[in-house]
Amino acid sequence: MYSNITDTYFLIDDFVIYKRTLGYKYDSEYRVINTFKRHVLEAPNKNITTLNKQLIDGWCELRISESRKSQSNRICILRQLAIYLTNKGYSIHMPRSIYNYVNKAFVPYIFTIAEMDQIFKTLDNLPNYAWSNSSTLYPVLFRMLYGCGLRIGEALELRIEDINLKTGVVIIRNSKNDKSRLVMMSESLKKICINYKNKNLSNSTTGDFFFPNKIGKKRGGSQISSYFKEILWKSGITYSGRNKGPRVHDIRHTFCCHTLKRMLDNGTDMYCSLPILSTYLGHSGIKATEKYLRLTQSIFPEINLKINGYTSNIYPEVYHE
Repeated sequence: MYSNITDTYFLIDDFVIYKRTLGYKYDSEYRVINTFKRHVLEAPNKNITTLNKQLIDGWCELRISESRKSQSNRICILRQLAIYLTNKGYSIHMPRSIYNYVNKAFVPYIFTIAEMDQIFKTLDNLPNYAWSNSSTLYPVLFRMLYGCGLRIGEALELRIEDINLKTGVVIIRNSKNDKSRLVMMSESLKKICINYKNKNLSNSTTGDFFFPNKIGKKRGGSQISSYFKEILWKSGITYSGRNKGPRVHDIRHTFCCHTLKRMLDNGTDMYCSLPILSTYLGHSGIKATEKYLRLTQSIFPEINLKINGYTSNIYPEVYHE
């Protein structure tokens, strides 16, 4: 039992240390935990001996301008803390899970090849401002997202040493689920990156960011998301609003569908295509990649003919007399 509510401050730190000893980075989660620590320390009644329902549910309430997904993620982290403390013999109210039903129904926007060409044309004609390096950086960054299927966070974490411009191999380090992987650039993308590095990173060291901001620090993802809306507008592509897209992350979804179609067009068996694509994307399992097969089928109906061809001899004919 807690002697007083402020003891929780140190117990929460123990929980974070425990998570990190298990191999988790626990960076973004730590920031969430810190907001809960402040909530506990600011509790009006310092003499209560448990993290009761009122205290817990107060922190779990949906915040202004917060999405259902963000709320769900916060509560998930707090539930892990509650389980940890309960196992240590402390009394704590277990918050109720909030499931993000709306997000599960979300359908990503898949750009057509013509739309991607128009986006790149817009990026190549960005105005050149003396106070910004966006006009030289964005055309390469977005081609990297589409050409390698990267998450925006993965691209912004890339260092010069992570990109081998001789072999075209890109090292993605400690990405989602703490997984690292290798991805390959096409010859055309490799040439673009070589030209970009020679012009813009000639005075940089191997440990510097490949896509830095103007002062050489890590570029923020929110800034790119905001600017992407302007790119869409200039490209004649309608932005439907928050949680509707298109979003920067939809470029990764587009890469998946276009790549899967190209593999099937080249005669690669779909049962081979999915594991290859899953590994390339850094998915934890093939189940996360299967959705792209269904999505690709809905966008390119002609693929159904190929898939039917693979399975036509599997099922026996049943004749009706």
